[in-house]
Amino acid sequence: MISRTRSLTWWLVCILSPIIVVSSCADFDRGDALPTSADSPDDDDDANGGDDDGGDDGGDGTTPLSYAADIHAMLVSDCADCHSSAGQASGTELLFEDNPDVDYTEVLVFVDESNPDDSRLLTKASGQGHGGGANYPDTSSEYQLTLEWIEGGALP
Repeated sequence: MISRTRSLTWWLVCILSPIIVVSSCADFDRGDALPTSADSPDDDDDANGGDDDGGDDGGDGTTPLSYAADIHAMLVSDCADCHSSAGQASGTELLFEDNPDVDYTEVLVFVDESNPDDSRLLTKASGQGHGGGANYPDTSSEYQLTLEWIEGGALP
């Protein structure tokens, strides 16, 4: 009887295991296929060492980082609650008005292009001498993006 039970168990394992594995691991709804090099003419340029527009955005190689496009919304989202005329930090030198042009002028005072790592914007954001603590620790993606923007010339 034990031999027959083992035989039946063996057959069940052999038959059911692949079904269970396939049904639990397979992703049958994968969505649209990713573009291949044949689908994208841009890949040919990159494969040959070319760049679509010769610029550098610090991310995809197409355009440089700018305050208005890459930094403003992040800073307003993370800093303007306190650094506004009605916020806890209303008595500080940095106040946001949620206007990229005006805010750029305010933020630029805290940027040191000759020594980006020591920019007050980054030292304060990482918590050094900042009453609000570390909004952007130096290992955060926000800190790195801001540093990259400053290193790229702190463009408006």
